[in-house]
Amino acid sequence: MVYNFNLGIGWASSGVEYAQSYRAGIFRRAKIPAKFIFTDMFPTENISHMTKNIGFEDSEVIWLYTFFTDTKISPVTYTLRQFENTIDRVDFIKKKEGNVVKYIFPGNGNFYTCFLVDNKTDRVHRVEYVSDGFLVRKDYFTYCRIYTEYYAPLDNKAHMYHRRFFNEDGSVAYEEINDDDKPIFRFPNKILYSKEELVGYMVSKLPLTKNDVVLIDRTTGVGQSILENVRDARVGMMIHADHFSEGSTDEINILWNNYYEYSFSQSKHIDFYITATDAQNKLMRQQFEKYMGTHPEIITIPVGSLDELKHPHDGTNHDKRAYYGMPSDRMSYDARTYDRMISDKMTSDKIFSDKLISNRRAHSLITASRLADEKHIDWIVEAVVRAKYDISDITLDIYGKGANENSLKELIAKNNAEKYIRLMGQHDLTDIYVKYDAYISGSMSEGFGLTLMEAVGSGLPIIGFDVRYGNPTFIEDGRNGYLIPVNDDMDANSKTEELRKAIVRLFTQDDMKLCHRTSYKKAEEFLTYRVMKKWKALIEKN
Repeated sequence: MVYNFNLGIGWASSGVEYAQSYRAGIFRRAKIPAKFIFTDMFPTENISHMTKNIGFEDSEVIWLYTFFTDTKISPVTYTLRQFENTIDRVDFIKKKEGNVVKYIFPGNGNFYTCFLVDNKTDRVHRVEYVSDGFLVRKDYFTYCRIYTEYYAPLDNKAHMYHRRFFNEDGSVAYEEINDDDKPIFRFPNKILYSKEELVGYMVSKLPLTKNDVVLIDRTTGVGQSILENVRDARVGMMIHADHFSEGSTDEINILWNNYYEYSFSQSKHIDFYITATDAQNKLMRQQFEKYMGTHPEIITIPVGSLDELKHPHDGTNHDKRAYYGMPSDRMSYDARTYDRMISDKMTSDKIFSDKLISNRRAHSLITASRLADEKHIDWIVEAVVRAKYDISDITLDIYGKGANENSLKELIAKNNAEKYIRLMGQHDLTDIYVKYDAYISGSMSEGFGLTLMEAVGSGLPIIGFDVRYGNPTFIEDGRNGYLIPVNDDMDANSKTEELRKAIVRLFTQDDMKLCHRTSYKKAEEFLTYRVMKKWKALIEKN
């Protein structure tokens, strides 16, 4: 069994969660049993809904807080009718607005508020109880009540001081006492004095043997507890981002990324580290030797993979297999054989034809990421606005959600660019990339870049900065896009201008057929069967 440890997950998850989702898919296909463990509290959402949203199965998920109960990870099925059957009084007034249903009891100011999963169903995620104007309790449900929070007023705010976690039959499995925001966990035969101890206790209860593997995606607040309790299981640390600060590193000292510092200091207890790129692997080896005098095992395995290369439809053959003259039944072949057959056919027939290329919308750009400061979507918007003077029909579609959504709307409106720059929201992009001519990134740091991989897997050339590690992994400068050099003297305006120049050059001077062809070739090394082979070799290693 492979146990994968993470902290949280959300509706607009980071690359770490998407990396885990890709890994889950690989493990399923390779028949490697795996569990994905999340250790954060999720009071406003059901973990099953969020994990399913990016491709996990309920049976693969373990949540720290229900691990010690017999309740299962499950969608919410508890209904309003079930809740109403628990109300003693019948003289209530029921009001519904959106996904919120309020039960008001005349005469005493008491009311209950049910928060539904959505406004289309009667499935209840949580219920809040207010008495005499004070919040006193919250109940949380899936197919049964999974836990309850108790509140009391403190400094004019509702203070959560106690949680109870329940088994399916309603019995109390354990309790959490919140003492000045310092949790104490009370079990029938044990008391734990921190969340770190709770994580360690969970790890100690896992049936770990020398044949099991523990993969840690994030160590913050949990790393030590995991390492202290893994026993004979092999431990691997996933490296998802740049692992050190270049500006604070010299010939004598190195400043590790805070997220990795602990695991690096404990390298003798880590069986292997996994990077997503060979470039990061090589650099880490050099740094461990130079600054720590150690030689840990470091393995390169891409964060994600491509089941197949995506091509635009030609208007008549909606299945590329038919276009290539290949059998439609993929199950007749193993993944490697099938992909090789397709690849050979693509090469021999030069299927990167004008006919297929023309089905991409000319001069159309796509970018996809969290809408966050570090992604620098604002630079891309400004660059496209400037590029429009040279390319009149240029368009940019921005996919993703995040904190900068409103500021980006304002920036687009300020430049009167609403007709050619659009915020598209969160979407499954699997079959969307092929509609575009090119991909553009403003990020100054990527550990890998899942969207970059998906973009080249759809034949898109990429424009991005020449920074570690993602862009250089996928861009062959001048052949399938541009790596824009950066230096410390460049300000935001300079970087925006360099993005503009690259856009104009790509769309006015480059052979787009060659760009698409080069990206497809680059993407072949990320085909699923190749990534699966690496994982199987690692997991099955004695």
